[in-house]
Amino acid sequence: MSKQEEIKELLQEKKLLTENAYDRNINFINEVLSMDIFKKPRYRHLLKATIWQSNLDDINNILSMSDWNDPKYYHLLQPNIWKRNYQEVLNIIHNPKFSNPDYYDLLTPNIWQCTDAEVDEILNMSEWNDPRFKHLLTSNIWKSNPTTIKKILGIKTKDGESIWSISKFRNLLEPTIWQSSYENVLDIISLPEWDNEEYQDLLTSNIWHSTKEDIVNILHMDEWKKNKYKHLLTSSIWNCSYSEVKNILSIPAWNNPRFKSLLTPSIWNSSYKNIEEILNMSEWDTGLYDQLLSPSIWKKSANDIRLILQIAELQDDKYNQLLSPSIFCIKASNIVGMLKLAEEYGLDAVISNRFLRRDVNQQRVLIEYLLSHDIELVLDKPNGEHKMNPILTTSNGDLKQTYGIDISAISRKK
Repeated sequence: MSKQEEIKELLQEKKLLTENAYDRNINFINEVLSMDIFKKPRYRHLLKATIWQSNLDDINNILSMSDWNDPKYYHLLQPNIWKRNYQEVLNIIHNPKFSNPDYYDLLTPNIWQCTDAEVDEILNMSEWNDPRFKHLLTSNIWKSNPTTIKKILGIKTKDGESIWSISKFRNLLEPTIWQSSYENVLDIISLPEWDNEEYQDLLTSNIWHSTKEDIVNILHMDEWKKNKYKHLLTSSIWNCSYSEVKNILSIPAWNNPRFKSLLTPSIWNSSYKNIEEILNMSEWDTGLYDQLLSPSIWKKSANDIRLILQIAELQDDKYNQLLSPSIFCIKASNIVGMLKLAEEYGLDAVISNRFLRRDVNQQRVLIEYLLSHDIELVLDKPNGEHKMNPILTTSNGDLKQTYGIDISAISRKK
């Protein structure tokens, strides 16, 4: 068996195989795989394919650092830590800036994308003294590097004025800018289209999800000349590529009046495949679910929607009041669990979507608590009808503050 075949046999089943693993020594791989520390729950998640970037000394030294006992640092123990050697890890977390609580939020696993020298240079950049830029120093910054950061913040107009002093571009100064290259930022803000006031509302930080080519193609689409689509040209469109936008708007189902209300900018938070699948669901053909067709549907996947519509209990007319768009904000499994709970305690006639949103186990504890204190679950209305006790649809925070019921503490005692 060749070395390559042996490594493949060792690592493939464990999902630890990468190209750089083939460059490592078999003994080294075996030593890493046999390390007892990776059997401990605290460190088990660190045995990932990225570890082959490291060496045995660095692995042992990093894992033996006492700093991981400090809650400030423990969450940094993620598989991308193997991009850095032991000395770099030590230098990064002991950077003097991190002794200041103002910088604690920057301590995220993203930081391992930078060298210790880059981290130090970024933290000490004079640009953060400028009020325009101060809010950009977030953990997103580790996706960039000192050279790119300086170049982006230093972009000037032909007249030598800082581009970021121009009002129409100020909204673009958000931490998402660090996912872009300097070239992409420069290309986007240099587009002549921004001289057109018609497009200036589209200048938001969402734009850094896009590229110059996609932006130009999207802005000049013929579809915006049609009343049917023109209201869809909003800044959320930058969540999609040009081809995705084109495909979404070409879906034949938009010609069906039933779906007219769904054509809102929130479609750009979904995908062509998901939108098409949702619109083509056979459930809509029955006409029984037209009231569920609202733009909030784009927050869910077609599979999630189908699972909810296929819940057997919801086919019963007594639950018709639950069939509103808000039901798509609740997981199908939670709906099923809460419906069974409601039936068990005779609440099925007064159930609401607010009730369905609560955790099943905690709701059972709350119901038992109320019953043990002789508190009615169903109350009478003045007109003789019944309603659910509002305590059962109250958030945990309000339960504690308004009613003195600490449901989390009660649950722990069970």
